[in-house]
Amino acid sequence: MKKAFGEFRRIARGSLGMSSLWLGSDHLLYVKGSGFLLPFNEEYRRFRYADIHGVVLARTAGLWPGALAYLAGLAIAGGICFALLFFREPGDVGMLATALALPLPVAALMLALLTRHLVLGPRCICEIQTGLRRERLRPVNRLHRGREVVREIADRVRAAQADLAAADPASVTVPTDPLTMRLPGLALPAFGLYLILSGSLLAGVALGQATLAAATIVLSVAGLVLLLIAQAGSVRHLCPESVRQALWALLASVLALATLTAVYLTDQAINDPSVTLDLMGPIGALSDIRGRGGLAFHALFLSIGAALFAAAIAGLAVTLRWRGRLTRQQGTIADQTLS
Repeated sequence: MKKAFGEFRRIARGSLGMSSLWLGSDHLLYVKGSGFLLPFNEEYRRFRYADIHGVVLARTAGLWPGALAYLAGLAIAGGICFALLFFREPGDVGMLATALALPLPVAALMLALLTRHLVLGPRCICEIQTGLRRERLRPVNRLHRGREVVREIADRVRAAQADLAAADPASVTVPTDPLTMRLPGLALPAFGLYLILSGSLLAGVALGQATLAAATIVLSVAGLVLLLIAQAGSVRHLCPESVRQALWALLASVLALATLTAVYLTDQAINDPSVTLDLMGPIGALSDIRGRGGLAFHALFLSIGAALFAAAIAGLAVTLRWRGRLTRQQGTIADQTLS
């Protein structure tokens, strides 16, 4: 779905793109869609900035019930996958393929949705009020992102109603904490660390060295912490959209790697219980993926390692570009202030 067309720029999007909210030059456009998976019907509603009386944002209690639902789905799909691996005979490729093709993608999807749900933060409802009606804006359903959307709408409303504000300043509330575009503080370290991690992973899979496997495990733990903090910062603050998308792409690659690693180690532990005796067991299994897991696991690890490398490189590029752009903007503002 396009992010802009003509004079309009999209500022919010609902689940599966059913509904969306667009900023125009003199009015707000709300596209209200309905359907299943795809919007079968769309209504277009326009709100002139000069006619808007208020925009209300209220937090709702939808974070933990949703998290518990995703956890239940993850537990069910993960349990089925584990059962298929546990009861298969050593060397039974058919049962392994069944576990990889059916419950594993569902478990990976539940894990991804759970992580996304927690990173996006609390849910909310948003309503817009004019002199004639009140309308709920369904695309605005997350509190942190909703604050950005409301701020953008408020800026347009204040500009359109400048005459009213000049006549009666008390009638217009001006926020005291203006939003400024900024990069998540740990975005660069996260991308850099995963660039090193992906190189270590690819080298370890190709060369089969225990040292590289151990380094990959350590870097994975540290990198996941940095990535989740950076991702949360990109959601809770005004952040360049390209940086935010790069973080999501990297997180998706990390979750795919974590899921594949869990399945591989589970398979190895079932075939060889000595893998679970100490930390050297998983390190040894990961250092000889082709010999222990066969060509299928070897190809999967190489593919995900390459995707992780590409996501880290792209994230570094867009983050460095935006850092330079924001630094230049701040320098221009400082020069204008001094002059």
